[in-house]
Amino acid sequence: APPGAGADGAAPAGLRAAVAEEAAAVLRVPAERVLGGAALNAIPGFSSFRMVEIVERLEDRLDVSFDADDLVPENLHDIDSLCRIVRRARQEQP
Repeated sequence: APPGAGADGAAPAGLRAAVAEEAAAVLRVPAERVLGGAALNAIPGFSSFRMVEIVERLEDRLDVSFDADDLVPENLHDIDSLCRIVRRARQEQP
């Protein structure tokens, strides 16, 4: 795993960067655009299919499994919301 993306409780900045990189790669925009707090659904090309791809990439990269209850629109609208569900998923893993 890249630095800051391990299951060892990555620093918030490292986690935020990793989440932004994955979202930006899927949405084909610079990471800075999503790091600025932009709503993901405001980015041209966003769709529910893109969100599924972002979620899958985050689960793979960060070695987490999201709870279905966390995968609701209000938890998926920006980078900080995604970081919160990553942190929750890490806390729930054995």
